[in-house]
Amino acid sequence: MESLKILQGLLDGFLKLAGPLFQVARFLFLTVWGWILIGISIFIIIWNNSLNRDGQFSPLRFFGNTIQGLFQFYFSIASVIISLILLIVLSFVYNLVGEVSKGISLYREVKMLEATLKNLKAERKIMELRSEYVLSGEVKMIKVMIQYYAYSPIQDKDIPSGCEEHLISGRKIYAGFGVINFDYSLIEKGETKNVAFPDRLYSDSISYERGIRLISGEDVPYTFRLDENDILLLSPDDYKTQIQRIMDAVTNKSEAKRLGVRTFYGEAFAIVPSGKVYTFYSTGTGGIVVR
Repeated sequence: MESLKILQGLLDGFLKLAGPLFQVARFLFLTVWGWILIGISIFIIIWNNSLNRDGQFSPLRFFGNTIQGLFQFYFSIASVIISLILLIVLSFVYNLVGEVSKGISLYREVKMLEATLKNLKAERKIMELRSEYVLSGEVKMIKVMIQYYAYSPIQDKDIPSGCEEHLISGRKIYAGFGVINFDYSLIEKGETKNVAFPDRLYSDSISYERGIRLISGEDVPYTFRLDENDILLLSPDDYKTQIQRIMDAVTNKSEAKRLGVRTFYGEAFAIVPSGKVYTFYSTGTGGIVVR
């Protein structure tokens, strides 16, 4: 992964440095408008050189400068042709480097996503939730305590990854989840892969839109948060970037297409506060089960 990242960085650096120069050179020497611009520039130079000391135009000097310029061009025609051929070759190399860079970028994206999905087990414990009625001042509220879990591919088990407490009004609550379904021929050998995550907490008096977002955490959502030693194949920064891309794919159609997201849907579970602990699991075939 790191070697591909370094190689892509070198190629992108070359393209950024040489790109503007090649674009200008190709416009000037490989397009009709470029040659017209060169011709106008040469004409202006010859015109200025054809002015006498009083600033008056001299047809004789103009004719002489034109003949001199044509002879110089004739004797340097071989150099001009060689330069044009060299420019065409360099232009081809520039385009080739661009295509190679795009190919490496796509290959690296696929491998990065593949490595990320290896860290996100489809069948796993997502969170535990316990709720009970409490008084907040004189108002009866529902206190919700959530313990999140993330799957560690190194330890091959679900590990606690964070906890939260929330107060919400209502008589019963709803725990909402999002499920992303990947179906990408280059990922997981063409098999589907489902990634589920806690989405939102709401109630019979608080709508989904006004509910409490559960995709929280400092950098990575709690349900995907892993320590450096628990991440497989990726650096912590790369893992964080890929998780953020997956989360962005929920609302960004172009990003979803790039990541090979086939579908995204939500599920919600109604819970009457009783102090009981509910454990939520994601399934390999899609969806959430509660026990």
